[in-house]
Amino acid sequence: AEDGLGGGMSNVPSLEETFATLQYTVDQCIVICESKEFTDEVMAHAGGQFPDLSVGEVKAALVPQAVALLPGLKAAAAAALAEKTKQEEAVQEHLQMIGRCPMNFEWVKTSGGYRCAGGAHFVPDDQLSHLYV
Repeated sequence: AEDGLGGGMSNVPSLEETFATLQYTVDQCIVICESKEFTDEVMAHAGGQFPDLSVGEVKAALVPQAVALLPGLKAAAAAALAEKTKQEEAVQEHLQMIGRCPMNFEWVKTSGGYRCAGGAHFVPDDQLSHLYV
């Protein structure tokens, strides 16, 4: 049915708006778009944009949007991974300049920072955050 908004995609629920409103991560969005299996939360929000549509109509409107969004989501995920890798390389370079821990163990990434392989020394991430460019 025409809603007076000029046709196009304006008369169907927006998957992109739904993802943004629900604050889904890029990785969550990729999983949903690849599988085309929309969570109850996505269906409820998208369906709420156009309450007159049936569940089947909402899903039918979301599937082509999922296909269209997928390349951009994958590009965003790749860019984020490249940035994380760049930051990790900067940290590793700094740790190499510092050298091994006082007991001559290598530094190993753990939750919240780096611990020496011997377990006695720790450098928290916040002390290395100035390396993130």
